[in-house]
Amino acid sequence: MSYVPKSPFILEMCEVIAESMRKKGTWPNCTAEDIHASADRYEQIPSWYWDALADLKRNNYYRSLDEVVNPTEEMYVLIRLEKSKESYVYRKGNWVNVGDTRDL
Repeated sequence: MSYVPKSPFILEMCEVIAESMRKKGTWPNCTAEDIHASADRYEQIPSWYWDALADLKRNNYYRSLDEVVNPTEEMYVLIRLEKSKESYVYRKGNWVNVGDTRDL
């Protein structure tokens, strides 16, 4: 097992992940410490964090463009897919793909 650093930033990500787990009912009593202890390597935490943001529809993360309600001109969103994120900008009534990023 690799060492996963513990910092305020990492624990903030872990809290969002735990919130998502609680909200979905996957792990009703989940805490940030539980999430931190579950990670085998640091790279898992950002990946889980992006999944949680999409599940919570927070910080412009979604699971699909269909979840975006009332988009506005130049709105930027991230669509969370399995092990990647696709970036879109809303322009002239259409979503324009502006790139993607793969998880580590």
